[in-house]
Amino acid sequence: METRNVTELVQQVKLEMTALGYSSKSITNHDNDWKRLIKYMESNGIDSYSMETGLHFLEMLFGKEALKSNAPPHMVVNCLRSMNMLSEYQRHGTIRPMGYFNKYRCPAFAENAVKMYQESCIQEKGLSNKTVEKSLTGIHKFLSVVLGRGVQEFSQISRNDIQAFVETLSPLRKKTIYGYLSNVRGFLRYLYQQRLTPTDLSIQLPAIRRPCDNDCIPSAYSPQEIKILLEHIDRANPKGKRLYAMMLLSCFYGLRGGEVCRLRFNDIDWDRNTIHITHEKGSKESFYPILPAVGNAIIDYIRNARPDFESPCIFLSACRPVKETTTASFSNAVSELIRISGISVPKGKRTGCHTLRHSFATMMLENDVSLPVISEVLAHTSTETTSIYTVVDVAHLRQCALEVEKILQEAHQ
Repeated sequence: METRNVTELVQQVKLEMTALGYSSKSITNHDNDWKRLIKYMESNGIDSYSMETGLHFLEMLFGKEALKSNAPPHMVVNCLRSMNMLSEYQRHGTIRPMGYFNKYRCPAFAENAVKMYQESCIQEKGLSNKTVEKSLTGIHKFLSVVLGRGVQEFSQISRNDIQAFVETLSPLRKKTIYGYLSNVRGFLRYLYQQRLTPTDLSIQLPAIRRPCDNDCIPSAYSPQEIKILLEHIDRANPKGKRLYAMMLLSCFYGLRGGEVCRLRFNDIDWDRNTIHITHEKGSKESFYPILPAVGNAIIDYIRNARPDFESPCIFLSACRPVKETTTASFSNAVSELIRISGISVPKGKRTGCHTLRHSFATMMLENDVSLPVISEVLAHTSTETTSIYTVVDVAHLRQCALEVEKILQEAHQ
C-alpha cells in the first residue's frame, strides 16, 4: 500500500491504531513524533515518506550515535517505533503489534479457530497452558497482518499475505523469528486439517535452521559490572528502591523478570527466612534463603517506597494509576541503568532484565558449579538448556570474578 502524502499516511495510521485498540495517550505520543516529522519534511522539501526519510529525521533529531547504541534512550526507541509504524502501514496496510497484543480486534471466526487450536494443543499434544499462551503471540502477530490486508476468512489467505507477515519479522532475532514461524506453521496446519483452508498454507512459510548454541550466546555481565550497576541506582527515591530490590532478586537468585514482578507477600516466609518461587516454565517450585541484603532491600521498599495500594504483589508501579509492575517496565529500567552506568555494551549484547539471570548463571559456571546444580537453581527442565552457558568465555570472566557475598558486602559499603 503506497501512500505518498505523509499527512494522509499519518491520518490512516491513527485510524488503524484506534481500530486496534491503542489508548488515546499512546496515539497522542506517536502523533507528536509525526508532527515533528512533517515539519522536517516540509522544511526539506520532501513530499513522500519512506523509512529512509524517517531515519534521516531521527539522525537529525538524536544524532547517529544514539541510533547505533545497543541501549538507546526510551525517547529514541519510541520515536523509531513511530517511524516504523508509518513504514509498516505503507507496505502492509496494518501495524505489527508489540508483544502479545490482545487489544486488536480479532473477528469471531479467527478468535474461535485460535481457541480450538489452543484446546487441541493442550488436550491432544499435552502442552501446558503457559506454553500454548506463548505460542499465541506469533499467531496473533500473523493474524494482525493478514486481517489488516483485508482477509475475511481463512480460505482467502494468499501467498502474498504470508510473505507480508514474514517481512514484518525481519528486525527480530533469529531465535524469535524461528519461534514465531514455528507457532504459525502449527496453526496453519491445524486450519488445513480442519478444512478451513483449501491447501496446507504452512508450506508457504520459509524453512529456517533452528538457531544453534552459537546463535544464542547469553548476554552476561561480569560481577564487577553488576557491582557498578547496583552502585548507580539512586536508592533515595521510590523507583530506585524498587529497582534495587528487584535487581538483587534477579542477580543473586537467577529469577526471571516475570518471577520477580509477580513476587507476592505470601511467597516470603520471614520466620523461616525463605522465599518461595513457582517458576514460569515447568511450574517448578523453589525455596531460596533470604540473603540479608535482599531482605533489607525488600523491607526498605515496602516500608518507604511502595504505594499504599491493595495488591498481593510486592512490586508496584511508581506512577498512577498504580498497578503491578510488568516485566517490560523492569527490563526498560535495567536497560536505562546500563546506559547511564557507562558500561561498554558491544554490538549484539542484550540489556534487559533477563541479562541479570544470565549473569548469575555465568557466575556459577565460572565458580565451577556443575551444570546439574545450575540447572536445578535456574529451574531448567533439562541440563541441555543450561549447557548454553558453556559457550561463554569463562577464562575471560575469571579475570574479574567476585564472590556473590563479596559483591553484596561492597554494595552496602
